Order: sequence, then C-alpha cells, then structure tokens
Amino acid sequence: VRTAADLARRAGSLAEAVAALDRVLRIDAELPSTLAEWLDARRSWRGVTLARHALGLARAGTESPRETLLRLVWMLDAALPPPLVNPWLTDVRGNVIARPDLFDPVSAVVAEYDGSHHAGSTRRSRDHRRRETLERLGITVVQCTADDLGRAGRERTVGRLRSAHAAGMSRDRRQDRWAIAGLGRPD
Repeated sequence: VRTAADLARRAGSLAEAVAALDRVLRIDAELPSTLAEWLDARRSWRGVTLARHALGLARAGTESPRETLLRLVWMLDAALPPPLVNPWLTDVRGNVIARPDLFDPVSAVVAEYDGSHHAGSTRRSRDHRRRETLERLGITVVQCTADDLGRAGRERTVGRLRSAHAAGMSRDRRQDRWAIAGLGRPD
C-alpha cells in the first residue's frame, strides 16, 4: 500500500500516477479500498490529492502505460463513459474473437493502442484480419499509436473516438453479432 501510494503521490502527472496504480493493480486487485483508507489518513501529505484522483481512474487489467493513456484520453479528453479494460469478446456462438484494450459495450466501440510491436507485416496482417472480424460483428475499431496520444495528435484522436461513439450509439443493435465473455480468461 505504501509503495503504491508513493508511486502515485510522486508521479509527474495524473497519467503517470494512474499508470503506476494500474501496474500495481495487476498484482493486487484488492488494493483500492486499502489504499483509499491509507490516503484518507494522510490527507496533508504532499501528492495525496493526485494519488486520490489517480486511484479513482485506475483499473485492474490494464496491460501497459500507453493503454492507460488511451483510456484517459477516452474518459477525460473525449468525455466518454468508462470503457471495459481488456474484456474477452466472442461471436454469438461463443467463439473468442478478440480481447481489445478498451471496449464500450453500449456503443460497441473498441480502442486499441498499437505500439511498435505492431509494425511488422505479420502482426499488421493479423491486426487487419482481427479488425475486419470485429467490424463484421458490428463493432467499430479505433486504432491509435504514440503519435495519436501525443499533444499534436490528441485532438484528432478525441474526434475519432467521439465520432465512433456517436455512430455506435445510433447503430441498429439488432445487427450486433458479439457478446462479452468476461474480464477473466474465458472457459
């Protein structure tokens, strides 16, 4: 608890504080209530306000700091409802089709952070096939890179996320061909 508090309190920004707590939550998903109590008992300590704000935004299941940043752009900059983090999606027959970084089941929008490991042709081909499968099932995919999350690209990314969300909210839900298998590994 103290380590998590110190990581969040001493972070250089809200995004860094949330990313630090996301990493800790991968190890200890029960941390939020204990950490909240610890922070409440130390309200006058430097950085506690930042840590409390970060704790409210941290999510178990996040797998990278860039995923965290994408989620924060989604929620804080684009002002969209909090997405599910790395849920397992299936087709209507129960076949696993994807585990996207972020997913809003109401609008059927996926947001993916594509780091440098997505640059090779084999991985790009697999990513394209996966995107096509998701879109055939009624899910809109927004893919982002580091440039999209930086200062210059963030406004454009916010527009893309909002546009995808608006389109998803007006879709014919009877055409959806997907389900959520859960946030843990499907059986």
